[in-house]
Amino acid sequence: MTEESSSIHAHETKKLGKLAPINRRSINAANFFQIAGVPDHPTTSVAPALGYPMDRNNEAGDCVVAGLDHALQAIAAQLGVPRTNWPDSKLLQYYQTQNPNFRGWSDAGDEERDGGMVIQTFLEFLIKRKEIVAFGRVDVDSPEVLRAATYVGLAIVTGEDLRVAQQSQTTWDYVKGSPDWGGHCTCTVGYVPDQQTGVSWGQIQPMTDRFVAEQVDEAWMIITQDMLTHPGFRNSFDLSGFSTAIQQLTGGKVIIPVPTPGPVVPPPPPSPVNDFPVGRVKPWTSSSHNYTRHEQNAKNAVKEWMAKNGL
Repeated sequence: MTEESSSIHAHETKKLGKLAPINRRSINAANFFQIAGVPDHPTTSVAPALGYPMDRNNEAGDCVVAGLDHALQAIAAQLGVPRTNWPDSKLLQYYQTQNPNFRGWSDAGDEERDGGMVIQTFLEFLIKRKEIVAFGRVDVDSPEVLRAATYVGLAIVTGEDLRVAQQSQTTWDYVKGSPDWGGHCTCTVGYVPDQQTGVSWGQIQPMTDRFVAEQVDEAWMIITQDMLTHPGFRNSFDLSGFSTAIQQLTGGKVIIPVPTPGPVVPPPPPSPVNDFPVGRVKPWTSSSHNYTRHEQNAKNAVKEWMAKNGL
């Protein structure tokens, strides 16, 4: 596990910046998956075909900000909701929440000012800014739980302890004995058998399940306002139970506005007109046969009823 991201600028264009997990109390999102902890999900979930911006992560250690920006981009795209990626001004503002002395991109490389970020702390900040509604941790020890969380949540934020081997790999894979490089934040937006599909440094980054098992040290599922009205999300996730757990954990400081379903209005009962054998009765009402008094009264009553109902 990464103790600190001391090698943010060890690579010319691939900057790191994820600090060690702080392990503050959080809710396990998988506890609220609807189907036995791992809801049904396809064996392959194709990553959305998007152009992911670099978000200055080739210059500064703002990978945590970039990872959240990419995750929110992927979620919005899959929901069909318009969203613009964070501009430079917001990237800087958000990076400064944990690097207050970082004055601008000209400070990139000055590790006294450009010191990386803690993912969970940034998630808590985004709730206060109403960029997200809530978040929950995801068990990194189970590839299927990670897949389910990616499928249900449309994207998850992940933190890795990268090794030097990853500097030259097109698909990240665990290499025993490779020296430590440092902590990095990405997001996972899809998967195929034996691989997770991440986003890092502005492009799709495949990761083997072995890499994930050995080097991913934290993962987070985030909930946005738009997800609250997404029926596919609610069908696979106990949003009400998760909301209750979040309120209890935060002492009521974080409340998820769970949509209240409208009243179920039963369909109107079928009209008796539809069941009346009009075709068989109508010739009788038009006949001139001599009826008894009771038969004539019945005939008149039927004719009146038919006229009332436009028949």
